[in-house]
Amino acid sequence: MDMDYRHTGLRHFLVRLSLGLSLLAALSAAPVRAAESGIIQAEPDADQYDMYYDAMLRSIELDKSRWKSFSRSMESGPWFYDTQSLKRDGHRLTVLVTVFPHPKKTELYSPVYHEHTKIRKIVFATEIDCSKHTYRQPLISVYGYYSELLAEHSSVGKKQDFSAITPGTTTDTLRTLVCGSDRKKRP
Repeated sequence: MDMDYRHTGLRHFLVRLSLGLSLLAALSAAPVRAAESGIIQAEPDADQYDMYYDAMLRSIELDKSRWKSFSRSMESGPWFYDTQSLKRDGHRLTVLVTVFPHPKKTELYSPVYHEHTKIRKIVFATEIDCSKHTYRQPLISVYGYYSELLAEHSSVGKKQDFSAITPGTTTDTLRTLVCGSDRKKRP
């Protein structure tokens, strides 16, 4: 009888030990599974999902063989440059750039059109001096949701100074892509 008691006690101990180890294994594995599921998650987080931005992205119709995406943010919208319009003259180049502002965050673009909520896209003729890290935009065209021209700002034929390109901006990203071998570190 004494032997059965020890055997039963040993069995309970082993069952408890087994359950405890199983629980410990499950708890220690939980963060790994959570991290893995975050990596392969295809849908945006619920708090980051924006139906306006998502719908706007789906509605963009550009020739993907011609227009290349180079920046995308919830604040300023997706940016594209036209590879066929790219013209080089020494260290300077000219390229057409298009941005599709977020439908609910167009106020950022109110300097180019006062009724900013009507803006569907903005096309910039952008000139970049690759060696000096400067740019200017001699022509800015603002379009509405029905492809109508809402506004146009032109300094073509007028003197317009180049402005310094701020590191880390959309224009800086464009410069690094289109300047090619002219990409050099700033002095």
